[in-house]
Amino acid sequence: MLPFFIVLLIILIVLLYKVNDNYFILALCKRIKCVDGEPLEKKVCIIPGKTIFGNNFDVLSVTPGKLFQLCRDWAKFSKDRSYVHHFLTASVYNIINAEDAEQLFQSQSLTTKGTMYDLSRPFLGDGLLMSNGEKWHFRRKILTPAFHFNILQTFNEIFKEESLKLLEKLKCLQHDRVNVSDLIDEFSLNNVCGTQSGI
Repeated sequence: MLPFFIVLLIILIVLLYKVNDNYFILALCKRIKCVDGEPLEKKVCIIPGKTIFGNNFDVLSVTPGKLFQLCRDWAKFSKDRSYVHHFLTASVYNIINAEDAEQLFQSQSLTTKGTMYDLSRPFLGDGLLMSNGEKWHFRRKILTPAFHFNILQTFNEIFKEESLKLLEKLKCLQHDRVNVSDLIDEFSLNNVCGTQSGI
């Protein structure tokens, strides 16, 4: 009876080892693989979790302020490279440098959204942000001329003027902590109104 259990244990260990190539078993998520076959660690930083269960317990009972600081600490740990952490059912790829963002934005094949987007689909509908494939290409083609570099150049004065106003408001604040939400909302609204209607 004992040899049977030993053989069963060995088979289970071998099976888990094989499955672990494609899945981060203890974090309950699929591993991200590079298209060219290189190890992911060569291209991005993998954020180690506090436990053997990936990053699942890193954000447990974390306030929004602490989460912001945690993300900044992860960026510092990754030495300003894009990084990956492993959460329940998903590996999350955080892009923090322009080169990686450029690769993503210029890709014609990376338009499929992750599972996090499914949560906002009932609210946002199936527009450019949420669509993929042919629908995404068609909508992107329609919208691209509106953001052409030459068109955006005409709004530089408005962007500069509103940015200077925002800086002046921030200089006037003498607090250690500032809720910038209202200031950013006003700044964004002024930019939109200035570029859309010239107000």
